[in-house]
Amino acid sequence: MTSLETTLALVITKLIEPGHLDWLTALAKLTINPARVLGLTKGTLRPGADADVTIIDPAEQWTVDPERFQSKSSNTPLAGMTLRGRAVHVIVGGEVRF
Repeated sequence: MTSLETTLALVITKLIEPGHLDWLTALAKLTINPARVLGLTKGTLRPGADADVTIIDPAEQWTVDPERFQSKSSNTPLAGMTLRGRAVHVIVGGEVRF
């Protein structure tokens, strides 16, 4: 889904930067809180947890271009919007995947 590629930047640009959420609260809402609701042992860096980590550059500014999405869908109301923050690496099970 395309929102997966824009969610982090939207949270940074529209919620963290204006001061509606702090970093810790925002990251919890994107990681451990959904995992907890779904009953998953994800969203944490505790010993024994899966080595799933997203490394972000919170300062990277970019313009949403659906033609560059990794997902197969290019439907988005955000095309042309300038956002700040982007995932630069994704590690799944201890292996770099992106």
